[in-house]
Amino acid sequence: MYRADTHVHSTFSFDGRVKAEDLVLLALEKGLTFLSFTEHLDLCTQSFDDFLTMEKAFSKEIARLSSRYGDQIQIVKGLEFAEPHRYQKELLAVEKMNFGYLLGAVHFIDGRSVARKELPPKENEEHAKRYYEELFSLVTFGRVDAVAHFDHIRRGIGEDRYQLSTLRDIFKEMIRKDIVLEVNTSGIRRTNGEPFPSREKVLLYRSLGGNKVTIGSDTHIESNLYQFVEETYGELTLLGLTPGVFSRRTFVTR
Repeated sequence: MYRADTHVHSTFSFDGRVKAEDLVLLALEKGLTFLSFTEHLDLCTQSFDDFLTMEKAFSKEIARLSSRYGDQIQIVKGLEFAEPHRYQKELLAVEKMNFGYLLGAVHFIDGRSVARKELPPKENEEHAKRYYEELFSLVTFGRVDAVAHFDHIRRGIGEDRYQLSTLRDIFKEMIRKDIVLEVNTSGIRRTNGEPFPSREKVLLYRSLGGNKVTIGSDTHIESNLYQFVEETYGELTLLGLTPGVFSRRTFVTR
């Protein structure tokens, strides 16, 4: 069984509501043996200096928690970096830090969050097109371990719009660069009952030769932790995919 959650935010993220140690204790209660904290780096809305201050405290706390609970659970210091291809200087600095997992994400287009319902419906098609173009730029640039919540745009525009040729190009580039697909269970609670990405897109990824996936809850509050992960694990394995985790930026099956 997949006793892991690879996408968790604590109070080290601007939108996290639970302290890291409390999440570790909750993970132990749930029987998890692996927990990856993937705190935010959103340079569209925060300065890199502020991030560096946070990172020092975050790193120190992960080291403390690993020392205290490491015989019961593996704790990984990860990062969710939004639009890393647009912040290459900062990415170089991040790559020199001791992150065990680097998630790439698209959170913003023209300074607007893709997750918020800020656009009139007539702009949905264009906004979705821009989102997937940005995602293609991210994976073409590479240098991340996995792509977070692949079709997160569904949360913002309330529907699923995409061009099949663009999806194929993104997945082919991910497979070529060995960038893993994250299956993010927050989509089940936030949209129409399907994770990010949807089952249809997971099947496309698999048909193109993609095999490696991670499963994360995108936790921000206690009730999110490990939510829907076991069910998702079962579905993915039935589809012939290989769920794993990242440690020291290396994919390991569970």
